[in-house]
Amino acid sequence: MDNCAFLRLPRELRDRIYKNLVSVKYTKTPKDAQAGCRSAASRYDWNLDPTILRVNKQIHEETREIMARDNDFVVVQRTVAELEQTESDYGAEDEGIMVYNVKLWPGKGTMVANVPGERMRIWLGIHGRTVVGPLYVMLAEELRDFCVGLSSFVDSNGQYRISDVDASITLKPAAEWDTLGVKKERQDALLQPLAKLRFLRSAQILGVESEVEEQYREQMTRLEFDEHVVYNTINELISSGDDARGIGHFDVATAYYQRASEYFHHFAKQARGVFSDPADPHVFAFKIMQHRALNWIEDNKFHDALGCAQIALQLTNQLFLANAPVTSPPTDANGRISRGTLRQWTCNCIKDGAERYGQRIKCEDIGRVYYYRSISGRLLLGEKATEKADEDKYTAIGCCVVSETATDEENIPKELMELEIRTMERLGANDGGDLGEKDEEDEWEDEEWEDEED
Repeated sequence: MDNCAFLRLPRELRDRIYKNLVSVKYTKTPKDAQAGCRSAASRYDWNLDPTILRVNKQIHEETREIMARDNDFVVVQRTVAELEQTESDYGAEDEGIMVYNVKLWPGKGTMVANVPGERMRIWLGIHGRTVVGPLYVMLAEELRDFCVGLSSFVDSNGQYRISDVDASITLKPAAEWDTLGVKKERQDALLQPLAKLRFLRSAQILGVESEVEEQYREQMTRLEFDEHVVYNTINELISSGDDARGIGHFDVATAYYQRASEYFHHFAKQARGVFSDPADPHVFAFKIMQHRALNWIEDNKFHDALGCAQIALQLTNQLFLANAPVTSPPTDANGRISRGTLRQWTCNCIKDGAERYGQRIKCEDIGRVYYYRSISGRLLLGEKATEKADEDKYTAIGCCVVSETATDEENIPKELMELEIRTMERLGANDGGDLGEKDEEDEWEDEEWEDEED
């Protein structure tokens, strides 16, 4: 022990080395987009290297202390084979949508029960079975994603696969020196993701007060979803994607938007009654496409950005035109419609549509999508798209001007112009980005608001 040069370093330096080996705060990196979409919970690779635990007893104890302090792990014990997704769960119709993958953990199954940093343990099993399954370890921050996938996982008959499953959840005690506020925050962070589950046969929560257990047990065993949970979950997943995009983790953002799309499509297909307003499916589909388009632009993937922008605009047209009053753009003395007049009329139609549907889709958000289409279309099609791209840009600014919900503090025109400048500067630095070859199908048609004869 005395001959170990490493142990002669100050403890502070040793701890910094331990953190770079066994703390996910220092080691996790984003997965690629496909891996992120296919995984049940993890959008990251952890890159932990626990082999240092084997050096000697003192280093083992010091490293375990760092692991327990810096990592918040949830341990899942699954004895239900039906919860494992197989190739048969993917049908031909699912090629465009990653289905509800709830393959437990991201990581390696183990039979070892002592996990440094464990905050919660979840046991899932069929009632009456005594089979002991392996333990799977995930980050506490991934628990929400895991519950989202598990809650919407159905078999080929549309039956929820956890409907015969018993769940036993145990919260590990918080540190004695934590304040009541810290303990409450920790408990909420661990329990709130569980509230997204439904259809469990039974649920037991140990380590909490009886009224808290009753509250969550009632939610987890309920036989229907409520719109509050569904709406919040979709928005949370989109927000997580935005956070990842904001720090340049575009593949992680893609995975979160994909999970939001999976979750949304589940209810649009399996439990459409969750949406109290008939417009809401259009609203969420638009919102997901809007955020995807921006992420693709930031990631220099302009084919995908253009496709998402076009779908988003088609969705709003279908929704807003459905119950719109029959009007036509004003003409001049010669019966002609000027470009500026048509643009102003289009923006006002969009504003009226947003008002008609209670600002579920805001006028300025539609403007943002027009601008995304302008940027991606111009970069893909070059000079051929200049006129159309300029028209989209002017329409985008017009939507922001006429909007009654856009605020001066937001300054959306400035936001959009900065996006364009940033994109052009980035492309100048990397020789054009991932533009690819132009196909005929890359042409985009304007979704006019006037009647066909106009």
